[in-house]
Amino acid sequence: MKDQEGTQTQDIDRVAMPLSFLSLFAHELRNPLNAIAAVGSLLAHDPKPDRIPWLSSTIGRQVGELALLIDLLMDAARFESGQLRCYRGTVSLSAVIDEVYSEWSDALERSGITLFREEEQGCPAVVADHTRVRRYVSAILHSALRTIPPGGSVGCWVKKSGDYVQLWFRDTGPGMEEHEVNTLASICGADIFAGAERGFRRIALVLGRAYAEAVGGSSMLRGTGEAPWSGVETLLQFQSM
Repeated sequence: MKDQEGTQTQDIDRVAMPLSFLSLFAHELRNPLNAIAAVGSLLAHDPKPDRIPWLSSTIGRQVGELALLIDLLMDAARFESGQLRCYRGTVSLSAVIDEVYSEWSDALERSGITLFREEEQGCPAVVADHTRVRRYVSAILHSALRTIPPGGSVGCWVKKSGDYVQLWFRDTGPGMEEHEVNTLASICGADIFAGAERGFRRIALVLGRAYAEAVGGSSMLRGTGEAPWSGVETLLQFQSM
């Protein structure tokens, strides 16, 4: 009887995990959809010419956020099924950060979040998947927008270390421990509905690790500050060209 009860519990857990995962992404997708609907209503009922550029840029930003979430969802599915494949190309980490920061800096600054950036001179290009690295940096800034309170900060450092180039991020959001992101399944727990933003953040960190290791790199995560940790520091390390 006990064995049967244990099997039933495992079956329930297996069902609950994908349901929690879907609930997490439904929560994340609803926010930009609501914003797009609100802006669309304004355009339909109050299309003042001086407001159209702002409304159009808002729609563009929210569509971009939806695309990011969907791409991460697809990569998460590939990762869980062991089918995630990354292209090995030549990538300038500095150029990727330029692209992503230009998209997210205004939104972060409006939320009262300070962006820092520091790069070591002469860092070479690295072996990586440009699309996936860009997706990772976007996900880090997206999660910062969702989890860091006004007055907080997110910093980025690019440094050379032997035959590798390191991409560091450090923020002042909710703390997180290494074991919390060891597997994607760790997002599924009793607190998922109360902490959906933290769940999305774990997904970003898990996929960042997968993106780096798929092209021969490595990753590291650690908390910053005294326990309970006040932030998270992440490192992706890529082989230089």
